[in-house]
Formats: sequence, C-alpha cells, structure tokens
Amino acid sequence: MALLAPCSFAILAQHRLRDRAYLVLGREAHRVRLCVRLVPTRTEASIILVHDGHLARRARAVAAYAQLGQRPHADLASLLPGTYQRATLGRLVQIADALSSGATSRDIAYSIVFPRHQPLSGAAWKGSSERRHSWRLIQKARWYLQHGYRHLLSRG
Repeated sequence: MALLAPCSFAILAQHRLRDRAYLVLGREAHRVRLCVRLVPTRTEASIILVHDGHLARRARAVAAYAQLGQRPHADLASLLPGTYQRATLGRLVQIADALSSGATSRDIAYSIVFPRHQPLSGAAWKGSSERRHSWRLIQKARWYLQHGYRHLLSRG
C-alpha cells in the first residue's frame, strides 16, 4: 500500500514496519513526523504532539477532540459552518487568492465583492462605500490567513 502525502508536503523520509509506517513530511522550513498504523493493534487512537510554542494550544485541541469522541450523541452539525459562513469564507478565500496573484483593491471590489456594479471613476472610488467595504474584506482575508484559521478550529 502506497502512502500519500498531502499535495503541499513532500515525503522526506519513510520507514516501514510490519504494522506501521513512520513518515517525515516537509514543506519549506516545516517538518511533520507521522506514525501511520497500517494494521490497527489497539482500539485507542494515539496522537503525537510536537513540543514547541504551540504545545498548549495543540493539547487543548486534542482534549476537545477526545471529549467530542466520547459523546457519540454530540450534534456535529453545530460545529460546522452554516450556509452564510461558508459563503463568507469562500469569498475570503477568493480575495486571498486574488491578493496573492497581485490584484488591486479595485480589481477585487469589482470582480469579487461587487461583480454586478460598474467601476467608478478615480475620484468617486476614493470616497465610495464600495472601497471601504472592499478594504474591510481584504483586511479580514489577511487576518484569516495569518491566524484566523485557529479561531475556526477552536470553535466548539
């Protein structure tokens, strides 16, 4: 059985035993060590936490995950984003992609945020509510890129 790494990671090292495989995945300066059990030998899942500056946060996340697993009657739908949240997150991802490809705030405003509006002239654009709204969404997209995903993962 071939072990696959996520598309953004490369397999740097791999060691197989009879019932498990050890992988070291890398992306830029980041390294992730995984132990994949090929034949489950225990009924308990095991999680290895890296001892770094985010250890406490990871430990809380693992504890919350374990607690959720002990409550089979837990309403998992309440942990998922709703329709409006999914649409908003989708738009923020589009804005982040546009920013990474070099789009200006005006390009983002009239292609993503207000696709049905006609572009304004330079002077009207400077004082427009479309500009302010677009800048607010751009700032929100940048915030999510820097640390907002942690906020999403800590919900529940």
